Amino acid sequence: MNPVGVAACPPADFEDHAGLLISLTDLLIGAPHTIVELVRGVIDRMPLVAIVDGEAERQQAIVLLTDWGLPAHLIQFVAMPVSTWTRDFSPSFVRLTDGRIVLVDAQYTYPGRPNEDLVATALAGHFGLPRYRAPIALDGGNLLSNGRGVCCISSATMEINRVHGKHDYTPAEVARVMRDWYGFERTVMLDPPIGYRTLHVDMFTAFVAPDVVIVAQCDPQTDPQSALILDRNAARLAEVPAGREGRMHVHRIPMPPYDGKRCRTYTNVVFANGRLLVPHYSDVDPAVEQRVMDVYADLLPDWELAQINCDEIICGGGALRCATKHVPWLYDRFRQRAPRTWGAAAYAGNSAAGAMAAAGRTSLMSDLPMA
Repeated sequence: MNPVGVAACPPADFEDHAGLLISLTDLLIGAPHTIVELVRGVIDRMPLVAIVDGEAERQQAIVLLTDWGLPAHLIQFVAMPVSTWTRDFSPSFVRLTDGRIVLVDAQYTYPGRPNEDLVATALAGHFGLPRYRAPIALDGGNLLSNGRGVCCISSATMEINRVHGKHDYTPAEVARVMRDWYGFERTVMLDPPIGYRTLHVDMFTAFVAPDVVIVAQCDPQTDPQSALILDRNAARLAEVPAGREGRMHVHRIPMPPYDGKRCRTYTNVVFANGRLLVPHYSDVDPAVEQRVMDVYADLLPDWELAQINCDEIICGGGALRCATKHVPWLYDRFRQRAPRTWGAAAYAGNSAAGAMAAAGRTSLMSDLPMA
């Protein structure tokens, strides 16, 4: 049982958030255009915490952003030797019955990346929050919250736990962990398309309201197996109770066929406090993308919509949501600093990192055992 007592589950992506984490490490080389457009789309909506591998990458990021006219001095930089997929290795934020905010840290099992399982400990120190280790292997991309006690996870979670996490869970036992440690009253297991590179739910599902969810739709003529699986997921969600007497409203958006490497998702989006950032792929028929944007526009009439080219990042197995992580509730940790003059060698980040530098530390993780 959870020893802490959860009162509020992690909020939904579409809710207001205090800040956004984004890892720039691999993206600086592999997808610099994605960095520029992500920062441009978010910087005037919420504070950014950018993860870099060290001082050289911090300077590289500053040069890249300022060359494109973006205010890099408003970004907090933290040093962590990790990869791109911030969503997967970051912990969840939950609120306890006593009002405290804590980090719930699931086991991270990606092979060859032991440092990423230490990120929650580093962030707990950075934000000054307690951290609890949940007895489950669960990537952040495999968890969607509607902010009202319902979550979606992939049915592959049980196999992942058997193989990597050493937990031979049944669906009921997984749901119990999600209730006791994350505060979800209902866990909906969705089946990922077979043979896809990334099996996370955020590649084919997105909540846009507590009772409204989008599910990807494949053309049954080109990918009948995936079409059937996604249709079954949509039907399953349509039976989930929502509100006092209603059920979840399910809407569909097209997803291009899987080509063996790229899952060109349109549900792997970033909600940025009133602005929605949606992937764009240059080889997809513009009419298909227009259908996607029309659905989002209908469901989010008060939101600004923008698209970001994801041709580079999608080749790594993820898109916009995968590279970011929302930070809810901690508004006092993100007081914007007044702009100041700085150069490529000047630190443009937060006081915690400045204190690290003064103490001779180069990384938030430097006190932790690194692989």
